[in-house]
Amino acid sequence: MTSEDVYSNRKPFLLFFSALIIISGLISISLLEHEWYRKFSALSKVPVYVILGITLNFAIIFGFIDLINYLIGLCQSSYAKTVVESQVQIFWVLIMSIVMGLIYGLIFGLLDVEDSKKFQLQPNLVHEEYACLPFAGIMGFVGGLGNEYLSITGVKHTAFKPVKDPFNEEI
Repeated sequence: MTSEDVYSNRKPFLLFFSALIIISGLISISLLEHEWYRKFSALSKVPVYVILGITLNFAIIFGFIDLINYLIGLCQSSYAKTVVESQVQIFWVLIMSIVMGLIYGLIFGLLDVEDSKKFQLQPNLVHEEYACLPFAGIMGFVGGLGNEYLSITGVKHTAFKPVKDPFNEEI
């Protein structure tokens, strides 16, 4: 498989997530500028919050993983493995972030926290947070376990290929 084939296989995913991030940005701007969302029922707001949850989760998880990989790279030798490195691991983290964002969007949309009165907003947000915590713990555990499994069973990482150097045998 050539590098051009690899890029053409990734293109639909990149286009999907770039479009999702742009749509999420437009939704966020429109939520701030207008109060159109207060007119809809809780169930009709769920798709909007699912899109926002997926993109926010995707950005936070991949940003956090990039930061961890960078910091680990500063502390380790150049041939050591990073936390997420293979395409299968990246795809796994992508699936987990989509599922988590989907569930967060569902919970936030169905609990209808955003329509709370000012004095009820804080308790309702705490209630929504407590509803998400068990799920976040379970999904984090499953995601980390799956990532470690894929790291162990995946393609063995070698940063450098062994070089047959005739002068090394003389030393």
